[in-house]
Amino acid sequence: MSAGVGIHPALATIASAVEDVRKVAAMLTADEVWTFTDADLEFMVRAQSELDSAVAAVGVRAVREADVRGLSLQDGKISTAVWLGQKLNLHPVEARQRVKDADILSRKGIATVEALAEGKLNRDQARAVGRSLRKIEPVGSASELAKVETFLLAKSHGADPGAILRLGRHIEEVIDEDGKPPAPDPDDPTGDAPAESKRAARAQRKRSLTITDLGNGLHRIRGELTDEVAALVKAALDPLAAPRPAVNGVRDERSAPQRRHDALGDVFRQFLRFGDLPPSHGVRPHLHVTASVETMKGDTGHPFARTATPAQWAALVARDIGCIGEGCTRPAAWCEAHHIEWWDRDEGPTDVDKMALVCSHEHYLIRSSPRRDPPQPLTALQGKGWGVRMAADGHPEMIPPKWVDSEQTPRRNAHWQLIRNGLKVPPEEPEPPPPAAPRRE
Repeated sequence: MSAGVGIHPALATIASAVEDVRKVAAMLTADEVWTFTDADLEFMVRAQSELDSAVAAVGVRAVREADVRGLSLQDGKISTAVWLGQKLNLHPVEARQRVKDADILSRKGIATVEALAEGKLNRDQARAVGRSLRKIEPVGSASELAKVETFLLAKSHGADPGAILRLGRHIEEVIDEDGKPPAPDPDDPTGDAPAESKRAARAQRKRSLTITDLGNGLHRIRGELTDEVAALVKAALDPLAAPRPAVNGVRDERSAPQRRHDALGDVFRQFLRFGDLPPSHGVRPHLHVTASVETMKGDTGHPFARTATPAQWAALVARDIGCIGEGCTRPAAWCEAHHIEWWDRDEGPTDVDKMALVCSHEHYLIRSSPRRDPPQPLTALQGKGWGVRMAADGHPEMIPPKWVDSEQTPRRNAHWQLIRNGLKVPPEEPEPPPPAAPRRE
C-alpha cells in the first residue's frame, strides 16, 4: 500500500503504518520469538490487540462514510454489505455485521469508537456495545441511549463481550419492561381496544429462526422463540427426548442434546407423514423417491424404490405394532418401513415379510452397519453391527453386534409382544380362603 501525491495525512500515516507492521511481522520469525522473555511476549500480545482496536476504529468510520455516500450503488452493488464483502473478501455475515456496527456506533456510540481507537476496548467488546445499543434504540430515547453507552463503557473494563451483551439485555428489559404499546387499531375509533402485553409484543418483534448449512453434513439452528412457541416445542420434544429404557443393564448412550435432536426429527417425520401442510407453489409438500427408468417400467431386474404400499403398511402395523427395537416404545406412526434386505444396496424386495417397523434411532443403528453382500445368516453377522432378520414364526427380530452381545442372541420388543398377546397386567393371585374354625366335638 502506497500513498499518492496530495494524499490526506491520515491516509499517508496509515499506509506507512501498514508497511511498518509488515516489517515487524517479517522480523518475528519463530527463531526470533523464541528469544523473547515472558514479559516480551505479553507486551507483543497486548500491542497486537491495541493495533487491532485502532484499525477497527478506522474501519468503523470508513465503512459508515462509504455507506452514507452510497459507494455500493456507484459500484453497481446492491448494498454496502455486498460491496464491502467483495472488496475485502469477507463472509457475507461478517460484511453485514461490520455495516451494522459502523451504523450504530457512528450514530449512537461515538464514545465507544473513541475508546476503541485509544485501545480501551477491543474489537469484540465494541461490537457487543454496538449490538446492545442497536437492540435498545427502538425502545429507548436519545438520552437513555447515551446513558446506556456510558454505563456499558464503564463496566466493560475486564468484561468479556458476552458479559457486555448480558448487561445490554438486562438494560433493555429495564427500559422496556413491558415492551412498546401496540399501534392503535384504525378500526377502533374509540381507541379503547384492549392492549396486548408489551412484553409479549416485544417478544413477537424479536422472534426468529434460522437454519444454516455448515457444509459438513450438519446444520446450525439459531433463533429466539416466543413463550407460546417454546412451550409447544418443549411439549412435543420432552416425551420423545426421554432416555430409552435400559436394555440388559445398558443405558441410553445418547446425550440430552442428541436425544432432543432425534426427537425433533421424529416430530417432523410424524407431521410430514400424517400432517396437513399447506401447498407450496400449488404443490403439496412431499418426499421425492428416486428410481431408475427401468424400475418405473416395472422391470424386475432393477431395484425397487423404498416405499411400502398402504396395504403393506397396514400389514406391518398389524404385525409389529411399533418399533421392533428392544425396549423402544415408539408406535407405528413414528416408524419407517425398513427393508431387511436393503433395497438400495442389496436390491431387497418390498414385501411385508422382508420389512420391519423401526424408529429413526434404530434405523440409524441398522443403516450404519457395514455392508452385507449378499445378505447373510446370523452366523455371518458377527462383528458386523446391528442387523434384522425374520424369525421362523414370521416376526422380525434384531441381532445385536458382537461387542454388545458376544452370543448375538436375537432380541424382540417385549413391549409390543405383550400388547399383541393381550397381556397387560399379570392376574392377581386369589386370596386364600380363611382357615376353617376348629370343630368342637
